[in-house]
Amino acid sequence: MALPEIAPEAQVNVAPQPDKKPDPASFRELVDLFGARKQGDLRNHLYLNVHLVNYEAGRLEIRPREAAPRDLAGQVLGCLRDWCGAHWSVILSGGQGEATLAEQDRLRVAAQRAAAEQHPLVRAALEAFPGARIERVTAFDGAVGEVLDDDVPAVPPGDEVSDDDELLIDSIDEGYAELDRGYDGPDGGEEFS
Repeated sequence: MALPEIAPEAQVNVAPQPDKKPDPASFRELVDLFGARKQGDLRNHLYLNVHLVNYEAGRLEIRPREAAPRDLAGQVLGCLRDWCGAHWSVILSGGQGEATLAEQDRLRVAAQRAAAEQHPLVRAALEAFPGARIERVTAFDGAVGEVLDDDVPAVPPGDEVSDDDELLIDSIDEGYAELDRGYDGPDGGEEFS
């Protein structure tokens, strides 16, 4: 009796996995990933209602607030495994953890506002314009530091106003004064209907 012929081991062609994103380097980057992936509700809960206890690539340990959905950890885990790979785990903790990202940002903004209020240039502006207030503090790369640095001269060398510049300014002022007196337009002030 002949044994049935056994086919050689078949090669398994595995369909390539869609490119997985690298693990976010920080909890804030993880939260930003949820926003970028159009998971706004989850992003907002992570931002507003989660205290980070521990974060390392592939492992997220959190303490959610009561306002967070009960299944938040499961939803976050599902997304992270889809986007970054199966190596992720999300652990609920009873540990205190850090302040929420929203609380951290509010504290940072308050500290920036307090620092801005103490700067002599800002204080002078607030005193010069009664009722004025600081709406927002925004830093623009290094330029703001240079502008607010007391050691930097108000007018850079070579940019001083000369007598010729003052004549030009006077001419411009006269032109505006002429406009203020009224301009009847090319039609001599006729009204259009």
